[in-house]
Amino acid sequence: MAVIAGVLDWLATQQGVTVALVVSVFLVVETSLFLGLLVPGDGVVLLAGASVTSVAEFPPLVLVAVAGALIGQTGGYLLGYHWGPRVRHSRAGRRLGERNWRRAERLVLGRGGGWALAGSRFIPLMHALVPVLAGTLRMPYRRFLAWECLAAVVWSTSYAAIGALVGNTLRANGHLIGYAISAVILLITFTVTRFLSRRGEPCETAGTLAEQRG
Repeated sequence: MAVIAGVLDWLATQQGVTVALVVSVFLVVETSLFLGLLVPGDGVVLLAGASVTSVAEFPPLVLVAVAGALIGQTGGYLLGYHWGPRVRHSRAGRRLGERNWRRAERLVLGRGGGWALAGSRFIPLMHALVPVLAGTLRMPYRRFLAWECLAAVVWSTSYAAIGALVGNTLRANGHLIGYAISAVILLITFTVTRFLSRRGEPCETAGTLAEQRG
């Protein structure tokens, strides 16, 4: 809790350019293969949103979050395109579990098509594996990028908005509730959004590559 309060306090004292840079770097790393397990990109966007103090600061934050997410996912796509099978069967890939790889494969090949692909952005771990599999299976990059762009815009806007709402509430009432409780509120917000993303996970049946391209 103290760490969260400290990060929020630090972000609040930074210029918008610094916050944007932090968010973009974290999202490029977070949406690259496996590193999404270590760097909570959604938590970073929530905290960055909580640092927003004016309406003018919100669009640039969303813009850099979208750009960071797309750059990271493009990196995952290229990784899969060139070295997909090796990555999947590497030591790190095996540690993720074949079940998770098959789950991501269903999202890429499933009958839900692009909507399932876009929905994977909201599912922990899947948003790191799906770009790799999309590249491995040679999904047309333009199609991949179009759906991921839609997902990144919705994801970045919603998380930044939630963070901004919570942050402004805490600033307005911080003198009453204190940093410890503020940290708890942020932690609960983060936990709830993660839980809802899991509850909203699309259940896709396995399909064929021909169905996916169609």
